[in-house]
Amino acid sequence: MTIMKPLQRLPHMSCAQLTTRFAFLSLVLFLLLTHDELSYSNNFPYYSKGNNGNDGLILPQHDPHLASLLKVSAFDKSLYDTFHHPYNNYSCQPRKIHLSQGTNVEPDSGVVNMTLSFSLNRTQCGGSQQTPSSSFPTASSSNLHMVVVYGRGLFPDGRIEQRAADSEHSVHFDFTSPVTGELYQSDWIQHVTLPNLIGGSHLYWYRISIVQQQSRHLPQLHLPPSFRPVFLRGSLYKVGETPTYRFRTPPLYHQPTSLALVGDLGQTENSTKTMNRILQAASLDQVTQIYDNMPPPVTQLLIAGDLSYADGVPERWDSWLELMQPLLQTLPLSSIPGNHEIECDNITHNVFVPYETQFRNPNRIADPDMEAPSDTYIDTLWHRMCNTPSQFFGHYNFGNAFYQYQHGMVHIIALNSYTSILPGSIQHNWLAQVALPSVNRDATPWLLVMFHCPLYTTFWGHNDEINPTLMKSSIEDLLKKHQVNMVISGHDHAYLRTHPLYHDKVDSTGQSPMYWTLGAGGNREQHTKGYIHETPEEWVAKRDNDEYGYGHFFAKNKTHAHLHWMRDGTSSSEIVRDAVWIENYYFVHNSTN
Repeated sequence: MTIMKPLQRLPHMSCAQLTTRFAFLSLVLFLLLTHDELSYSNNFPYYSKGNNGNDGLILPQHDPHLASLLKVSAFDKSLYDTFHHPYNNYSCQPRKIHLSQGTNVEPDSGVVNMTLSFSLNRTQCGGSQQTPSSSFPTASSSNLHMVVVYGRGLFPDGRIEQRAADSEHSVHFDFTSPVTGELYQSDWIQHVTLPNLIGGSHLYWYRISIVQQQSRHLPQLHLPPSFRPVFLRGSLYKVGETPTYRFRTPPLYHQPTSLALVGDLGQTENSTKTMNRILQAASLDQVTQIYDNMPPPVTQLLIAGDLSYADGVPERWDSWLELMQPLLQTLPLSSIPGNHEIECDNITHNVFVPYETQFRNPNRIADPDMEAPSDTYIDTLWHRMCNTPSQFFGHYNFGNAFYQYQHGMVHIIALNSYTSILPGSIQHNWLAQVALPSVNRDATPWLLVMFHCPLYTTFWGHNDEINPTLMKSSIEDLLKKHQVNMVISGHDHAYLRTHPLYHDKVDSTGQSPMYWTLGAGGNREQHTKGYIHETPEEWVAKRDNDEYGYGHFFAKNKTHAHLHWMRDGTSSSEIVRDAVWIENYYFVHNSTN
């Protein structure tokens, strides 16, 4: 993957090499000069409809499920830019755009890498559904070029960088649905690194362009009758382009930090209401309408498992990523797998494949280490299915399964509830010997740990499952020893905040982790059906199984943070349903010794 840097003295090159270099520079220059400017609202992160904003939303014909979801989405329909003219006319349009933090902010230089992910449809961009998934249309075979143009500040201000997303950096997967029995071949999924950005909540813009060279390979593109190519120069023309989007880089270690946290999201109207609230929290003007004591805009979204509720139907991953694109194209995401990400392939029994391939979480330790469960083990599961079992012992390490990263004043450790974390396991060794000992509380005073299955629950339904039972016995002492501030989970479709808690008892000294369950994102399974005990347990600080929403964690400084439970209400007065200031017991404890 080549980064185009400012022109400088060229080394000795042949005529052919010079021609190739200047041809690519000309391509990038014309992408910049021929882009139709859009008018933007100053209220980041909202955007205009584009040149013909009054044309209305053109629902995608390729996905009736997504089209029906868009009709009831709580998102402003103008945020679905790519379904409007002129973008809906492109034959090879980048879709399912989402961002993630790539690396930690470097302490000395303050630079950080981000990852931009997007997909290209295999049929519309030069292949066919019958083409083997390994046959990506490379530049040599179809002359397809992918270019991400980005810069700092408000477009078009800021220093511009260019990156060519080459075909060898594409990933894809084949999946035989356990529900329909049909073979699904994914889009070509791109994960592009945007390197050396300036940390500190700085504003950046970006745009993705897809360019085709006119040649004998042109018929490979499946062009609609209405397609009118935008010619750049000679044989170059655009076959795909996005509007210009914006995002903020992670805050520096000493800066106040705002995180949005949610679990069990799904893709319903309630899901989009939750995500719309989070989108508002990423906008400075929207934040001032909700809070009296205003935190900075949210710069990171954490999803504690059960993202799309695809449940073995991979087309639902496509619709979820498109449905959530207005948020994910501007707010970086990190996630962990839940039971709805297990998704056994009907033939190979490979698990977690769509989840692992679609995303790039921060600071990947290594490529994923995954094994398919045996037929014998599958026969022991509920209904003999390993699609979305709540109790499951799999083998999925590294990759997107577990990792750690720093975001502003917060150190986040993400774990996998569905691979072994017993003492001596790969995940337990990494947690105990690498992740927890590496935390620098001077740089990141707040320590959060996130995994799907809660260790403590007041709700009926998942209260006697084996995965959290074994996890609790394996790591609760570690969480206490390393003075973890909060443990974030989903799984229960409800809201729970505990008092500081250790071995089933309230820690009156406040020197134990709090547990925060945020599984009421809005999925189609609705809320939990009730409580284990009608009277709340003594360690319950707040519980609710009637409302949907998300959690907001605001680290004001190294000693104090504010937690909000943000309901999907219709007015500002109805939104905040739970709010509390907490002390960082790491510093309180150490200051008394």
